[in-house]
Amino acid sequence: MRVTVYLFLALMIATFSIFSLNLMGKTVSGLDNDYIDDCIVVPDDYGSIQEAINNASDGQTIYVRSGVYYERLIINKTLRIIGESRETTIIQGNGGILVKILSNNVTFSGFWLRAGKTSVYLKGVEHCQIIDKKFVNFSPYATYT
Repeated sequence: MRVTVYLFLALMIATFSIFSLNLMGKTVSGLDNDYIDDCIVVPDDYGSIQEAINNASDGQTIYVRSGVYYERLIINKTLRIIGESRETTIIQGNGGILVKILSNNVTFSGFWLRAGKTSVYLKGVEHCQIIDKKFVNFSPYATYT
């Protein structure tokens, strides 16, 4: 009986250790390099985030590497747009709406949005996720739905 308990505990510890090691290989956004190979990658594949959005198909993932991107986005497709890190993947605005989401089921994650009138504007959409973001220098109404 004791041997069985010890074997079970050893198996559980080994399983937990393997799972923990797998998590250590992930980036801040939770994507590993194999997953990135299946995504549209900015600026590797397209020079701007909006260009990647325009060329993406519904359901695709766009992975944005760290950097400062001087643009405003219009997301009119069901996409996952994931920044490498909210501390280093920056969308820099100059007033106005930085991210306008016009489609259902959009995930927008891992960005630092700064210097706009409205950071994220959602118009008539459902099931969108705005996660792991940082806002700086916005009007009192940073997100509008």
